[in-house]
Amino acid sequence: MNKLITEKVRGLIGMTVVAMVLSVAYVSSPYFFKAPTAESAATDNVYGWAWSYGGEDIDPLNPSYAGGWISFNSTDCDANGNNFIDAFCVKFKSDGVTPNDDLTISVIPYGVNLNISGDGSLSGIAWSPNMGWISFDRGRTSNPPEPPFDSGTGPIAKIDNFGNLIGWARALQGCQDNLWNSVDKKCTGSGSGDNTGQWDGWIKLSKDPSDGGVAYGVKLSGTKFSGYAWGSDSGGWIDFDPKKADGTAVGGVYLRNSSSVCTTATPGVKSTGCISSQACTTPPSLAVESLDGIDVFTCPDSSQTSINCKVDVTCTVVTPVGTCGDNKCGGNPTMTETPSSCPKDCKPGYKQF
Repeated sequence: MNKLITEKVRGLIGMTVVAMVLSVAYVSSPYFFKAPTAESAATDNVYGWAWSYGGEDIDPLNPSYAGGWISFNSTDCDANGNNFIDAFCVKFKSDGVTPNDDLTISVIPYGVNLNISGDGSLSGIAWSPNMGWISFDRGRTSNPPEPPFDSGTGPIAKIDNFGNLIGWARALQGCQDNLWNSVDKKCTGSGSGDNTGQWDGWIKLSKDPSDGGVAYGVKLSGTKFSGYAWGSDSGGWIDFDPKKADGTAVGGVYLRNSSSVCTTATPGVKSTGCISSQACTTPPSLAVESLDGIDVFTCPDSSQTSINCKVDVTCTVVTPVGTCGDNKCGGNPTMTETPSSCPKDCKPGYKQF
């Protein structure tokens, strides 16, 4: 997994060089001047750089093509928040000197946000010099082409209770031009535009159980994202924790202000176990039934989260053995027959069987 790309290639297109390309994109790319929306950037809690291998249907363990950086927050090139792009994003520095602000190129705010206190949904927008704007909002992307979240009005990307990212993002260039609403800055359909080389722009964050091929997915552990998303044959593999051939981290995607984030994998989390409020069927179809339940997890900060689960229950159902008036003195589901409760069946002086 560490040998994802050769040291030579990484050296040629290292973070600073590609960040320089990003700064040029600020000035020259029409997509920056057609930004779908002005994001809050500094208050969005996802930041950092993912790497797209792009262009080929390749195994992520053996990549052969480089597609470029994806920035999740405009603060990636504005570390001190003064609204000017940092110099290292403008000019390659080989002398190792910490660069000052460029002070000539203004930042256009953008960012991606993870709802850590609600439903775990992702929203907002990222930027790639090669792919343009990459949106996590259904209102911009239109409905995904297949499950999950391929219909309705809710989010198209979420983090589940195990820290796995599920759902979609979309490079909005995939809608150009006939599926692009230039007034509202949004896609009008799920398919590929007529000016995109047949790429629809969709990026899947994790493999669906019904999908074939190699397993993949993006995962959040603590404050760090890792793993791969898939952008089809055109978008290629997108690495959220890229490394050089020697294992040195380059870029990476992170979560800030994450003290409230808690998943079932968080150390110290406590589980109630799977508890079901359902009852066995009468009579049971099986001696053991699998019933729907809920497992509630209490996080170290006392917040709670829950997941749906299945619990196997051994079902015991009382079988009726008689009713009053059947000429048999015995038991039934609601009472035990006696001479006083059912004199018709249980006559004094003898016991019926």
